[in-house]
Amino acid sequence: LISQMLSDKQMFEATQFLTVYKQALKATEQIAEYRMGLAHYKNSAKDLSEGLDKKYFALSQNGSVVAGEKMKDFPFYQKADFAKKKFAEFSFEQLKTKGEFMTRLDSAISQLGKQDSFHSSYICQLIKLTDQFQIHYLPNHFQYN
Repeated sequence: LISQMLSDKQMFEATQFLTVYKQALKATEQIAEYRMGLAHYKNSAKDLSEGLDKKYFALSQNGSVVAGEKMKDFPFYQKADFAKKKFAEFSFEQLKTKGEFMTRLDSAISQLGKQDSFHSSYICQLIKLTDQFQIHYLPNHFQYN
């Protein structure tokens, strides 16, 4: 029906436009991915440089990154340590069913939500430790696999 309403030239131009538009969208997506990768690399290099300066970690003789004198002052270390302690505190590893897990998780989130924002904002790190139940944190809800 559309081909009867459009001339061959109009159909060709429309098809050509859509092809170019599709290519432009793909190029834009590739540029965005490149920029995100570059930004991630910049942030990682900055974190590494700051971490070395603040002695959170150091470079070994063979160039590997190793714990530094002040590793326990490293913010990521503190967050990961907090999540690990909470995981043990709430005994998630002892749970056998998804129902038990969800009940315990709700309790943990409620208790953590009453604490300061530094700790409550890292609830998702606690959840990432729960691979046993294949539950992944998504903003405002959980997804089960």
